[in-house]
Amino acid sequence: MNSQTYFNYIEEKIDLLAVRITARSRLNILDLNIHSEGFYAQLLNIVYDWNLFNDNEFQQNVEAIDLIDHTNRYVVQVSSTSTRQKIESSLDKDSILQHKNNGYRFKFISISRDADNLKKIDNFKNPHSITFEPEKDIIDKNSILKKVVGLNPDKLNALYVFIEKNFEVIPSKTDVSEVFSIPLNINERDMKEIIDQFKQQFRLNPLERFALDSESETFEHVDKEKRKNKLNNLSQSYYENNIKRRSLQSFTKIDAFLKDPINEELAYSYENIAAEIANKIEVDIDRFENFQKVFVYLYDYIIERSPTIKKHLVWVFLHHMYFNCDIGKLA
Repeated sequence: MNSQTYFNYIEEKIDLLAVRITARSRLNILDLNIHSEGFYAQLLNIVYDWNLFNDNEFQQNVEAIDLIDHTNRYVVQVSSTSTRQKIESSLDKDSILQHKNNGYRFKFISISRDADNLKKIDNFKNPHSITFEPEKDIIDKNSILKKVVGLNPDKLNALYVFIEKNFEVIPSKTDVSEVFSIPLNINERDMKEIIDQFKQQFRLNPLERFALDSESETFEHVDKEKRKNKLNNLSQSYYENNIKRRSLQSFTKIDAFLKDPINEELAYSYENIAAEIANKIEVDIDRFENFQKVFVYLYDYIIERSPTIKKHLVWVFLHHMYFNCDIGKLA
């Protein structure tokens, strides 16, 4: 398959998504808009080498901000409404001021309409004076496709695979979340960073290795749902919506990383971390009403001590430990 065929396929799917979003928005059906936030986060990460994630998964309903990139310091709004009023309304939100003070730049992504006219406006009302240059910071599907044309073959192939995977509609499924199943963009640097941060906060000896319960290797998936969740008082709703829906798709990347012989020392550290967390949970479990609150406590503990850590990865790693039976009761 040559580059032109790749591009044609990518263009077709992005155009199709834009048409469907526009049509459904007119009917006030907005589920596709919501799921497109995650889709565009990963698409932009591939095309522009950004490191976006969906901020609203972890801080519900943050006004004016849908995606955030802490590496490049971008705050991004994804919208099917491409008007001057929409952008100015976003720039006026209090949430923008906090990020402006931390040196972030505002970007606006139009996912269904061309935004050429908006890019030519040079006097947007910007009350908090966050960095925002319309020509550079307003992005629509046409500007994305122009960037796609210049991608090298490897990156174009990666984008093609990503698009193909996420537009693979299963006929028996009607839930849009099944159509857009977007894995987090976790790379080797992320793995090393979060393991190192966890290790520091739990003050572990990197040379010491704890032996994990061998039952974790044979604990069946069905038992996690029917038995382990009940033992740990973890609600089925939390398990379905947070662990399975948001984190599970990233577990294969974590497992592959930890099993790679080149990462043996980090794998040992990971096992140390899981064992130490399991011990702390066991000692203090009576403090918590349910295991959801254990997750929140551990998340807050890490975030307070490592404010620059990637927050979404903290959830993923905690969920991975639970799913693999490294933490939580087994009997």
